[in-house]
Amino acid sequence: MNMWRGFSVLVLATGFLTTSLLADWEPGAILPDLREVGLEGILPDIESKVVMVDFWASWCVPCKATFPVMDELYSKYKDKGLQIIAISVDENRKAFDRFIDRLQPSFPIAYTGSREFLDSVKPQAMPTSFLVDKNGVIQFMHLGWGGNQMKSELEARIVELLEE
Repeated sequence: MNMWRGFSVLVLATGFLTTSLLADWEPGAILPDLREVGLEGILPDIESKVVMVDFWASWCVPCKATFPVMDELYSKYKDKGLQIIAISVDENRKAFDRFIDRLQPSFPIAYTGSREFLDSVKPQAMPTSFLVDKNGVIQFMHLGWGGNQMKSELEARIVELLEE
């Protein structure tokens, strides 16, 4: 079964719907500028990098399993051009803070206080991840987590994009 499939969503920034802020989150679309959607946290420079944007939640059991994998992939490939940005969909900021304090991820974490942004993305599963190539084009989307098989597939996709 192919775990990578595309879907379309609208990106909404600060509650105002404008043509310039609309984006399709599907393979072939340009990743929207995440600095314009009201995220809290330090967003890294992603220009000319392969980027994994991961939507997660502290209450999500599979998300807890993905964090060590993302740490491993980030450590292994960050010097080769991989950037990971994990965006929490938690409504409870304290739960978010406890999760981050406990797991201490090595990659950048963002918190969306904007329900409008999250409502526009509408992740269909937790976690939902997007892989973006060095040109800012979304290449793959992954729903959920499938253990070691999924880790292998994800790593193969990352290596493929880094080699382009």
